[in-house]
Formats: sequence, C-alpha cells, structure tokens
Amino acid sequence: RLNRAGELRKPSRELLQVIALSSTISSASHGTFDITMQPLWTVWAHAQAESAARDVYADRATRIRSHVHTRATACEKWLPLWRVLVATQQELSELRQRVSLARHGNIVRMRLMYAAELEAVPEKERERLLMVLATMVSFEALDQMRNGYNLSIEACETAWYEMFDRILPKAP
Repeated sequence: RLNRAGELRKPSRELLQVIALSSTISSASHGTFDITMQPLWTVWAHAQAESAARDVYADRATRIRSHVHTRATACEKWLPLWRVLVATQQELSELRQRVSLARHGNIVRMRLMYAAELEAVPEKERERLLMVLATMVSFEALDQMRNGYNLSIEACETAWYEMFDRILPKAP
C-alpha cells in the first residue's frame, strides 16, 4: 500500500521502527541506502501525465504546435530532475529503466501524433525518422538550445515547429 498510495494510515510499531532504522542507515551511508524513492516516483507520474498527447486528431499544424508546446513545457519544467536521473541512472537499475521508458514514451507519443505522416514512410526509415525527431526534442536538446544558444522557450518551440514541419512528410 505504501508504494501504491504513498502513505500508510496505521503503520505498525514494527514498521515505524524499520523506517527509523532505515533512516539512520541512510544517514550513516551518506544516502547509499535510501528508502525515500516514493516522492521521486510521485513526481515522475505527474511529469508523465503532463506530457500526454493532445490534439491527436487535429490538422497537421495544430498537432505539431501542440506536440512541441507540450514537449517544450515538460522539458523546461522537468530538466533539473532529468539531469539528476541521467547522472545517477547507473547507480540504480530502476532509474535506468525509467530513463529508458521516458525516452520510449516520447517516441510512442510521436507515433500517435503523427500517424498519418508516418504512414507514408517505409518502416525502416520510419524508425530512423522517429529516432531523429526524438533526439531533436529531447531534454538534452532543449538544454543546449536554452543554455548553449540562449534561446527563449518560445524560440525553441518555433525552431522545433519549423523542423517538424520540414522533416515530416505530408500525410497522403
């Protein structure tokens, strides 16, 4: 129940003792042993919900605009957490899995958003196209655009929109 709900209503005395001992061990191990992952997974779930595909059945321009706005907003908001997750993913296999799932989720959303355009692309090329598009709208790309080139979030969205419009084939 703790992992599912993030809380326990009436924990036993024994469980409270285990949690207290775990906290002591976490401090003594300088965080190597850490039982406080629940807040991270709660934040993760919230971030995924904010990134849901919108305007899936709209016209091409609206879909692209909606996608790049949603993606830029999520990347801007969650970039600090993403940096930590990527930097520490080798220390915890579950973090590696979450990073991989987030990257895969971006591709799944694009398959949904651009199904009509992707239909016109042979399967092998389609996967490469999705890989390039996913890289183009990655956290790392937004970080470079914002901090490396000092672009505003609006300028990043405009650049992404223009590139998607150029790269994606027109729907048949």
